[in-house]
Amino acid sequence: MKLEVLPPLYVQIKNHLLRKITNDEYDEHSKLPSERKLSQKFDVSRMTARKALNELVNEGYVYREAGRGTFVAGKKIERDFIEINGFTEHLKNCGINGIETEVITKKIIEVDNKIAEKLNVNTGTKCYKIVRLRKVSNNPISIQYAYLAVEKFNEIIKYDLKKESLYQIIQEYYNCNITKATSKLELRYLDEYNAKLLKLSKKMPVFKINQVAYDNNNNVIEYCQSLNRTDVFSYAFEITK
Repeated sequence: MKLEVLPPLYVQIKNHLLRKITNDEYDEHSKLPSERKLSQKFDVSRMTARKALNELVNEGYVYREAGRGTFVAGKKIERDFIEINGFTEHLKNCGINGIETEVITKKIIEVDNKIAEKLNVNTGTKCYKIVRLRKVSNNPISIQYAYLAVEKFNEIIKYDLKKESLYQIIQEYYNCNITKATSKLELRYLDEYNAKLLKLSKKMPVFKINQVAYDNNNNVIEYCQSLNRTDVFSYAFEITK
């Protein structure tokens, strides 16, 4: 008689939790049992329980928030590099509700070599640095670092960047249309500051997007660095021959 070989204990725990997630027994963004509770329930070590949770994190079914625990991931928001639109506008088009923007920083800086090159200005040029934390239902999902030349967009930080779209402000108040953008996507790990803002462990990678936006005369309008949660976003590409 052939004996059934059971998978390792951490896989059994992972599969148990995964069934509950896929059967909607756990709501999106609901908290999973802690390592301690799982180890007690299944009579295993906390290391085994941690490994089961790590597997779910790595596969994108759950996410961790530093100091708070492990939570069920929501359905991912798909973005592409085909259509140019603002962040909030895109989320609304996806049917996302509860969108919030927290303005972390808005100030004038003198740009370094790297940002100067992106904006096509001289090093030391005065530019606006605007840092916004994007949230859905009070859950942080993205941080955006935007840089714009003061000479082109004088006093742009006087507008309510918490409620108004930066792209709409640029269009309506500065008579400037963004018609093209170049983007670079990569996976990066967070520093302590950004991890705290996104409520993530520094071991959790994020999508980092460097984007340069242009007007119809090919003039640089904005340089933006975005840090987007991998448990929230996915990216689509269209390739034609």
